[in-house]
Amino acid sequence: MSDGQKNFFMKSMAEHGQAAIDGNANLDGKGWPCHVTAVNGSIVTVMFDILPGNYNLPEVTIPVFGPEYIRYPIQIGDKGVTIPLSVSIRNVTGLGVGLPDMSTPPSLTALFFMPVGNITWSSQDGKKVVVYGPEGVICKDEAGTATVIIEKDKVTINAKEIYLNGAMIHLNGQIVQDADQMPSGTTAKLIGPLHVENDTTAGDISLMGHKHDVNNVEPGSSTRTSEKPQ
Repeated sequence: MSDGQKNFFMKSMAEHGQAAIDGNANLDGKGWPCHVTAVNGSIVTVMFDILPGNYNLPEVTIPVFGPEYIRYPIQIGDKGVTIPLSVSIRNVTGLGVGLPDMSTPPSLTALFFMPVGNITWSSQDGKKVVVYGPEGVICKDEAGTATVIIEKDKVTINAKEIYLNGAMIHLNGQIVQDADQMPSGTTAKLIGPLHVENDTTAGDISLMGHKHDVNNVEPGSSTRTSEKPQ
């Protein structure tokens, strides 16, 4: 065999080996940058943000990273990456049925979406946990019997019982009761001592400025009961 034939054979073997390696690499799951194009609860559809190569990459529908107990308000346009896994996760995400086997899944199926940080995000206090959504935040138990709803210019707390415990509680603002929101027979009860620095009005009568009529006044030490305050 001539040197030329030997070189051709060795080159062919090398090219064949590289092709096999490339073919196996194409089967691997892909961790690529992407952005969200559709949202259905905890499932999103994403488009890959990479330059086109030999293939037109399809949009894929995959789960969002995270537990059931924290729901991220993923929006269309949110950026992130796909995280590949070794076997199909369609069973655990509800997108399919049946336990996976050990075979390698198609490269764009065993993925989940992971949001990533971005330099354009708003500046926040770096020493505190910050939680917000485009229209607010909901904190609740699973059944929704107790909720805290934070939205623009308003915080609503709903529960059978609400406790505010503190050595001093500051209520800085006008305090009102909404009659149309109160059950019939609702009564406020305070356990004194109660100190009020300024006037108190009850039933449209000022505590500090009201007057009493006293009828049938008699001299001496006799006592007469005054009339109701004016």
